[in-house]
Amino acid sequence: LQGWAASTANRHADAVAVLLPVAEAMASAAPEVAIHALSVATSAVLHSGDEAQRVQIAQALGRGAPLQAPDTTYRLWVQAATDPPARRDSCVADFHAAGDTPAVDAAEQFLLGGLASLFDETELAVRLLAPLVDPHSALSGAGHNSMAMTTYGWAMFDAGHWTAAETTAQQAIEVARNKNPGLSSAWTLTLAATLAAVRGQAQMAQRHAEQALT
Repeated sequence: LQGWAASTANRHADAVAVLLPVAEAMASAAPEVAIHALSVATSAVLHSGDEAQRVQIAQALGRGAPLQAPDTTYRLWVQAATDPPARRDSCVADFHAAGDTPAVDAAEQFLLGGLASLFDETELAVRLLAPLVDPHSALSGAGHNSMAMTTYGWAMFDAGHWTAAETTAQQAIEVARNKNPGLSSAWTLTLAATLAAVRGQAQMAQRHAEQALT
């Protein structure tokens, strides 16, 4: 919980410092706990770009025990997100296959959608993330999480659906302001700034970008 809280508050180095020892300590006794800790640490490093910590996570996974975790989606996320260029060929087929299997929960669906976005598999990303923001879907509870909404918004932007992306971005800004401050707010505002910029709305883009940086 401390690691997750640090990550969402933009304290990425602190998050990894908390989560890596947990993953190491639980690797043999509880590999499912270890892989969950590594998955959150991976998300933190993906946002921070800290190369040393990325290597630490990859090494922790490579030591083997977390590979026995039953949570295939989380393991796939750690493997792919710690080294996207090297892992692309081996992971794309895996997450396409995982995406064709009904998700156990919204968190797994979100990770798969995030992986699809990371690898520019835009059509798959839209398909996986859409249920998370659909109020009529069984997975729609994650739609109240601005990170899920923003990831979907980026996928819609990449797919060329700018108007839908703008609508999602505005909804995500409100959710982030009320429920998910910190990193989630910054990412949501970055999407809004990008959309304003490509529309030629320079002042709005600047305002959103400045808010994202505060």
